[in-house]
Amino acid sequence: MNDAPARDPDALAAEPDLFRLATRCIEAAGPGYEADPVSVEAGLLNMAGTQVRNWFLELQRPVEASGVARMMLGKDFTGPMLWTLLPVDADGSAVRHRLARLLNSELVEQIVVGSIRQGFHTPPSAT
Repeated sequence: MNDAPARDPDALAAEPDLFRLATRCIEAAGPGYEADPVSVEAGLLNMAGTQVRNWFLELQRPVEASGVARMMLGKDFTGPMLWTLLPVDADGSAVRHRLARLLNSELVEQIVVGSIRQGFHTPPSAT
């Protein structure tokens, strides 16, 4: 018997893998720009977690917002943990879809590519 809550299959298809997104942004930065994929992924995760927390606050869901904030403090916090944290209800689905749209947007890619080109994710060996 599976006690896991049912998840929206449309949302699952839209959940971007943060490491793949980081890799895509590094490639989009172009030749001559080096970036640490772990650093880029961590930046994306921090941005995603902050947005999710803020959206839950807007929805007047302080318990969920606080849960996200607490999880973000853990050094083992990962992208999949963020997705599984989202409740399976109308608000959780709305936040899930909003996050997927944000992470799949050109705006996020442009911001991350810009930060790579400015040297914010330089690999440790290149410093």
